[in-house]
Amino acid sequence: MGEILWAEDNPLDQQLIREALQQVPGAPRLTFVADGVELLDRLEQRRRPGLVVVDLKMPRMGGLEALEALRRQPHTRALKVVVFSSTNRPEEIAECNRLGAQCVQKPLDFAGLAPALARIVAHMRT
Repeated sequence: MGEILWAEDNPLDQQLIREALQQVPGAPRLTFVADGVELLDRLEQRRRPGLVVVDLKMPRMGGLEALEALRRQPHTRALKVVVFSSTNRPEEIAECNRLGAQCVQKPLDFAGLAPALARIVAHMRT
């Protein structure tokens, strides 16, 4: 199934995601990077992950900019991408969808995190 390469700058969110992912049956390996710049660098250096997940709001390069860069490069254009963000701005969601990314809303509490991650893992398997 591969791994999930996840761009998330908040260490607390990273830890919560790791913990919640343990509740998802058959969850793949997970690697975090801190922002879009690190994501693109990692994709240049390693084999392709089964799924890329990005947060929209990150330092140096946010998720939308990283998604645009992924879609411009022939070797990353076809990667499955999920945007995992608390945004509810229709224009941001529409732009992510236009660029071929599925949007999954960040839940407001830990109880909602495992179900959201299960949707992300299911997207990886399709």
